[in-house]
Amino acid sequence: MKRALRSLCAGLLLATLPWQVTVAEQRLPAVPEAETLAALIRWTMLAVSQANLTGNYTVLRELGSPDFQNANSSAKLAMAFAGPREQGLDLTFAVSALPQLSAAPTVDAQGVLRIVGYYPTRPLQVNFDLSFQAVDGTWRHSQIALAAGPPLLRMPSNQPLAGVTQQVPPVKKQTAKN
Repeated sequence: MKRALRSLCAGLLLATLPWQVTVAEQRLPAVPEAETLAALIRWTMLAVSQANLTGNYTVLRELGSPDFQNANSSAKLAMAFAGPREQGLDLTFAVSALPQLSAAPTVDAQGVLRIVGYYPTRPLQVNFDLSFQAVDGTWRHSQIALAAGPPLLRMPSNQPLAGVTQQVPPVKKQTAKN
C-alpha cells in the first residue's frame, strides 16, 4: 500500500514539473493557405525591393523575426543584397505577378515555414528561397535568398494552388540569413 502511494505521488510530482511539454505546446504552425503564402512572398519581395531602391535596409531588418534581427545589421543586409541592387534588379513586379513554387511549402520541427520558388520573369527569372518564423501569431521572415538568372525550362505542374503555381526548377541562392 505504501509502495503504491509513493509511486502515485512520484507520478503526480513528475506530471507537474515545469519542463514537461504538453501536447498543446508541441503543436507546430500549419502551412498557411495559398493566398497567405502568395502574400508572404510578395511582401518579402517588396520589402527587399524598397530596401534596394532606397539603400535603407532598416525596415527590412525590423520586419524580420527576432533571430533575423539579431543576426543582421542594416549594413550586413546592404552587403548581402548588393548583387541584385547593383544589377538594378526591379522586384516591383511582385505586386501583380504570381509566384511559382518549386516544392511544396513545409514547416520544420522548429516551426519554420520554408517557401522555395520563382517568378518566371524575363529577361531574368527571379528565384527565391524564403523562411519565416511565427512571432506572436504573425509570420516574419527569418531567411531571404534571392537569385536572378536566365529563365529555366518550365516543368509540368503537379499540384497547382490557388494564386500560387507549383513548378520544379532548381534554385540558385544569394543569402541574407541569420
